[in-house]
Amino acid sequence: YHVLTPKGVISNINIQWCKVLGYTEQEVIGRTIFEFIQPSEQATSRASFDLKISTKKLTASQYERTFVSKNGRLKTFSVSDYITVDVHGNVTSVQTTLEDISERIKTEHHLRDNEERYRLLFENSGEAILLTLESGKILSANPAACKMFERTEEELCTVSRSMLADTRYPRLASALEERARTGKFSGELTLLRGNGIPFPAHVSTTRFANSRGEIKTSMIISDLTERNRI
Repeated sequence: YHVLTPKGVISNINIQWCKVLGYTEQEVIGRTIFEFIQPSEQATSRASFDLKISTKKLTASQYERTFVSKNGRLKTFSVSDYITVDVHGNVTSVQTTLEDISERIKTEHHLRDNEERYRLLFENSGEAILLTLESGKILSANPAACKMFERTEEELCTVSRSMLADTRYPRLASALEERARTGKFSGELTLLRGNGIPFPAHVSTTRFANSRGEIKTSMIISDLTERNRI
């Protein structure tokens, strides 16, 4: 919790904020808040602050700001602030609440990086990859899967994964039971191309929950047709 003057000078400070950034209270009081903000955000921050003062925007607003700690590390805070005025309508202070969200931002960046790596692997893998819902609906198919099943991704996403398997193959029932019981399966099954022709394949499936708790299944499929001809 900060209290700033209408010029952005810090008159009261949350000691925890000081600790996060590595400053003492004495090093902060009397300096402007803008001095501690990442240089690339300082102009925007000052302009936003001045606009709030000039328009006397009383209601709280929330935004993110990146601060520079004493040792040079960047820390991201969620900021909520609102102005106070006296009986004559003159701005007396800006009261600011800050929450350190650096770890959350780091996690979000990590997830985005992982998603990008997965996307590249998904699109460029030589093996067929399907992503499906627990219900069996196919969400996405990589180019190798489209080639293997001789269908476009749009066509594959209109069918259930169960429609890709040859139900006459006796191993299918035990494979489904194993996946339901353990959340995964790895073994040989007989699958069907778009024209209905069966072909042998090695299928590895894994059931997992994404960051939103949704249960999905990834399937990695290798065509064994050429191997079985040898």
